Amino acid sequence: MSIRIALVDDHTQFRNYLADVLSRQPGLSVVMQAADGVAAAHALNALPPGGLPDVVLMDVDMPRGGGIAATRRIAREHVGLRIIALSMHDDPRLCDAMREAGACAHVLKSEPLPVLLAAVRGSAI
Repeated sequence: MSIRIALVDDHTQFRNYLADVLSRQPGLSVVMQAADGVAAAHALNALPPGGLPDVVLMDVDMPRGGGIAATRRIAREHVGLRIIALSMHDDPRLCDAMREAGACAHVLKSEPLPVLLAAVRGSAI
């Protein structure tokens, strides 16, 4: 069974790169992409019952619908959906804020790919 992933990041090139890399991994598929938290929330709400991804990779810092607010909203509207925070900033306050909002993990964008893969695979259990 494949782990279904939604990517939310305002940097199009990074999002496309990550989608390509993740889609090449055994047992992973990227099923949704959004450029901000508002678009992600709308897209998730538009999916049919049973169509939700298993994991959302959520950029913390986005200009429209930032990751903290989006995580809070999505976690409230889709109880049990796993959200992993992605950030360029190694700031414990951001990590804590994302966890309080409903994220189950926090991965720095600078981490090697195996760290992200472990978080994705571990969060989908």
